[in-house]
Amino acid sequence: MDYVDILKTVMPYFGVFGAGFALKRLFSLPPAVDKVLFRVFIHFFFPCLVLNFIIGNENLKDIASSLALPLWGMASVGAGFAAAYFTAPMIGLKDSRERRAFSFSIGVYNYGFFTLPIVAHLFGREAAGQLLLFNFGIDFIYWTVGIVILTGSYRAGIVKLASSTPFYALFFSVAVNSVFAPQGFSGYAGSVLDIISFLTMPLGLFVSGLALGEGLRGASLNGTLKIGFSAVLLRMFIMGFVFLLAARYMTDSRGLKIILAAQSAMPAGMMNLAVVRYFMGESRVTSAVIVFTTATALVTIPVWLKFAFGLAGV
Repeated sequence: MDYVDILKTVMPYFGVFGAGFALKRLFSLPPAVDKVLFRVFIHFFFPCLVLNFIIGNENLKDIASSLALPLWGMASVGAGFAAAYFTAPMIGLKDSRERRAFSFSIGVYNYGFFTLPIVAHLFGREAAGQLLLFNFGIDFIYWTVGIVILTGSYRAGIVKLASSTPFYALFFSVAVNSVFAPQGFSGYAGSVLDIISFLTMPLGLFVSGLALGEGLRGASLNGTLKIGFSAVLLRMFIMGFVFLLAARYMTDSRGLKIILAAQSAMPAGMMNLAVVRYFMGESRVTSAVIVFTTATALVTIPVWLKFAFGLAGV
């Protein structure tokens, strides 16, 4: 896979994300704009994309193999939680709140907004459908173990997960695809879903840019160089290599190799700042993790993906 092709694929998505961030910072858009767009995205556009990418997906008709993908997703985040939690005291984060914020911010990487369009563009809708199931496992651990890390309570996360429209869309799509083995959508319905799916990914990136711009409002990065550089080393390189080793030696599935290789290049999740601030009020550590890893990803993603896909053997 050519480096220039990967660069051409990923840069427009960074541009869409940057547009959202710039609009938020330059025009001081109110938080209500973010909330409305996010609700439209999460309750309409994303479920439509799930239906379009999963129903009729040949790679997901075996329910046993389909169930393995969410488990891999959970493991990928759980490993990050553990690695960051035990690393935090080594970089001076001995306060419980900051240590837990660092663990959450490193563990939950940007698993959807960048990865999904890249995988869909380079490998097609079947690989993208597998990625959605992988990400379902991430969503589950995000709103269960992740919320426990932040608050010490499962309740808030379980309530959030139970009210998630994508959760039900994924469950429904996998069940229909596995039991009835349909051919997928065609005709007018297929055309409409194709258009909605095409719009979903840039909309998610745009909303993500808005969220980061809002999350950084009033946040201070003073004295966070050590946190930021440690986050880059741990999230972008150490965890990245762990993902690649798993892709190369722990699975024979081409789809899972593609997913792990793509996810290995991702920075910390941009929505993490809003979640951490909501549940903990902490912003210094999470802001540093997101800013430093995202800035690094702008440079490294095209190069890393070229290397990662080659090492994973896809």
